[in-house]
Amino acid sequence: MEIMYVNKSNIELKTTALYGDVLDLIDMGVDVEGIEYDDNWTVKKFLSNSLLAKKRIENVFKYLDLDTKYLNWKIKELSKVTFKYVLLSHALLNNKKILVFERFEIGLSNKERKNIVQIIKKLKNDGITMIFVTKDLLFANQIVENIIVIKNKKEVFNDSIDKLITKKNIIDMPPVIKFVECANKKKAGLTYTLDHKELLKDIFREVV
Repeated sequence: MEIMYVNKSNIELKTTALYGDVLDLIDMGVDVEGIEYDDNWTVKKFLSNSLLAKKRIENVFKYLDLDTKYLNWKIKELSKVTFKYVLLSHALLNNKKILVFERFEIGLSNKERKNIVQIIKKLKNDGITMIFVTKDLLFANQIVENIIVIKNKKEVFNDSIDKLITKKNIIDMPPVIKFVECANKKKAGLTYTLDHKELLKDIFREVV
């Protein structure tokens, strides 16, 4: 089963993209983690293949809060999260307006995920369409408004995440939802949520 999360935008996605694999989507934009490179390249070489001006590269780094010192580092010397920012830089420098993220959240610590989420929200506010292929519902809940669930090559759900978490047998629910379900069987009266802070507030209200 694959789960695809899609940001709402003015760009209408082709139906065939929803039923194909990630390669079908790349025709519409860029697969952020599918960009070709050599581990021994410096970041500067990786980003300069399109003959971009140094000032423009520096401006994109500033936009992503990425230190320009990394321009002289080799790709193999970068941490996973830094390299993800470099990949984003490449896409932005080539004026891609649709970015495809395939399991982009993998390998990130909680702190790194929070930073990436803030950057993604910034990109969204600046009019860039982002398509996420992921199985991490908690990550998706932080960055998107609409979710499309693909199961056995068929669309089985297309609506908000809030509505998805009230459905059963569509996807494997995260532990926080399973906790709410278990508590409600004992008449706890908790609201379905993916936000742990909101869940704690709800528990506090019920207890008090």
